[in-house]
Parts: sequence; structure tokens; C-alpha cells
Amino acid sequence: VARERLEGDDSLSDRTSLSIDNIIFLLELCLNATFLKFQDVTYQQIFGTAMGSPVSVVVANLVLEDVEERALKSFGSPLRFWKRYVDDVCTSVPSDLILPLLHHLNSIEPSIQFTHETENDEGCLPFLDVMIHHQSDGSLSSSVYRKPTHTDQYLSFDSHHPLAHKVSVIRTLVSRATILCSSNQQKTKELSRVFEVLKNNHYPARVIERFSKGKKSTAVTDSDQFKASITLPYIKGISDAIKRILSTVDIRVCFRPCVTLKSMLVHPKDMLPLGKKANVVYSIPCQTCAKVYIGQTGRPLEVRLAEHKTDVCKGNVEASAVAEHVWCEKHQIDWKNCLVLTQENDLYRRLVLESWFIQRNNTMNREVGPLSFAYKYLCNH
Repeated sequence: VARERLEGDDSLSDRTSLSIDNIIFLLELCLNATFLKFQDVTYQQIFGTAMGSPVSVVVANLVLEDVEERALKSFGSPLRFWKRYVDDVCTSVPSDLILPLLHHLNSIEPSIQFTHETENDEGCLPFLDVMIHHQSDGSLSSSVYRKPTHTDQYLSFDSHHPLAHKVSVIRTLVSRATILCSSNQQKTKELSRVFEVLKNNHYPARVIERFSKGKKSTAVTDSDQFKASITLPYIKGISDAIKRILSTVDIRVCFRPCVTLKSMLVHPKDMLPLGKKANVVYSIPCQTCAKVYIGQTGRPLEVRLAEHKTDVCKGNVEASAVAEHVWCEKHQIDWKNCLVLTQENDLYRRLVLESWFIQRNNTMNREVGPLSFAYKYLCNH
């Protein structure tokens, strides 16, 4: 499909000096380089496109466009309309042609199989987030559709996120109600529900009223263009101040949350054993007192711990703060409860993080690292 599209593109030579064969070779390389590792076994995906790959979306659209083009051309009865978004299709078919059309679609590509859903007894059919209403006169109207499992839970106004994220929730819900509802009655009903839901998510009435009126359109001028843009983790009271400072030198600042549900719950990669992890900041607790040793290593943690144990056994107190603590204080080290505090591939950042954890804990370390003493207050609070 990709080759046919490229061969039919008369302007291809204006955009790239690569030949069609070169492009197809590179595309095949991307589609075949789908390796994954699970429990120390490496696998290769041999069919379909890789999830998360940027090229997968383009390829999926190209393939589905080709499938639907061939299917519609070869189907005996013309359809009134055919609306597709990715792999969801909305169309109008006489009831006696529903199953023949379905079988015809599924015969085009055996690996791509469609299912079907028809309107209910009330003439309603959900399509994505739109509820399509089939009126008695044959016309169609639309409103907002929510799944039965929808909980009306949105980003709470009390959550630790920048105001812009919360404003976007208001504007998105209001915009959806305005665009998807085809009648004033449905729009009024939907907006009433939106305002009630926002209040239940702790949005103040004045904030809802202010930002539900739509975004004012402003002409883009040279003064609106920034020299650079950066994305920072959002920390209330600090990030906003940084944004104001950087805006004075024409640098745009965007925020992202420090912790998300995805980062807390989703771990798609096979977890490495503690000792196999590398590029880490780690802690070694004392079994006798409350002190810990904070260290960093770019090698697997088990290798660095073996060195600590050797220093302790040999009494090498000059080379190891852990050994000095054991031999001078007559304490025992709790090797079983060693922890990885964080991972960082960049050496300098790892050293700063090590210094941060040293200053935050009651440690047996002899040095505090490169982090300035000016951060001592933040470390303690």
C-alpha cells in the first residue's frame, strides 16, 4: 500500500531525494525491528505493527484506507454515507444488507475483521463519544455519549496540577457540549450536567463561569513568539515563579505533573531484580542504629554491594564509610534491606541526586556531594 501511494505521488521528488525503494526499505526496517524482552527471553513481533511506534499510526491508516476503498468499490449497493475514525465506522445500510456488507468487509483482509452494532429500539446508536439519534422523519441529530461505566470523575480542582490543566477540563467539556449537541435543548441539558459535574469535582462557581465562555481568539504577532520552550515538573509555589521569571526573557514554560496514575500503576517492562539494576542511587541501612549509607553507581548494584562487603570484611575503613561505621561503632549492616532510591543515567544528575538524599537522611557518609548548602532547607522540608 505504501509503495502504491509513493508511486502515485508526483510531488515526492520535491520533498526528498530518497528513491521509492529507499523509503520502502527504511519502512520495512522500522516495521521489522519490533523486539521485546520478557523474563530474559527476547521475542520478535512477526505480524502487525508495534504498539507505541510513531510509524504504526500512519501504516494503520494507510491499510484501512486501502481496505475500505477496495470494499466499497466492490460492494454491489452504494452506501448513503461512510464515516470512519481509525477503525470505527458509522454508515447507513438497509437492514437486509447489514450481514452481507459485514461478510464482504471481512473478506477483503482476513487479518482485519469487523463487528457490527445497530441502532436500538429508540433509534439511537453511539459512535465514539457521540450519540446519534435517528428521528422519525429520517433526519439525524446528535448529543454527547458516555459509557454506562462513566463515573464523572475528572481532574479535581484540589489536585496538585497547574491551573491551566484545570481550565482545559472546563473548556474541553463545554466545547464538546457545544459542538456535539445538534439542538439547543440537548445543549442546555448537557451544559447543565457539565456544570454540576465540575462542582462535584470541587471547581468553584466563579472559575466555571469565567472559563466556560470560550477562549478569546487573539491574532498571533511577533511578540507572541518565544525564543525557546521548556517543560518542567509542576511544584506549587515554585514552578509558577520560575515561569514568570523565564517569561521576561521570552522562554515559554509548560508544566507536567510529577506523578501520574500511569507512572504509579503501569509497568509494562519486565522488572529487573534489585541487584541487576544499574545507574542508581542506593541506600544501605545499619541494623543497629538509624543511620544509612547513600551511594551511587553506574554498574549493577550487586557489583557495588560486593565491594562494600569486601571492604567491611577486610576492615578497609579508609576506602569505605560503611566499613568505618562497622569497625568504629561495632555495628552490623542490614544488607538484606538495601534499597534503590532512584535511577538516573546521567552521571552528574546522579551525583546531585545522591547529594540530595545524603542531606535528607541521617547518614554515615563522610561527604555530602556537590549539592549546594543553599538547598539544605528544602532537603529538610
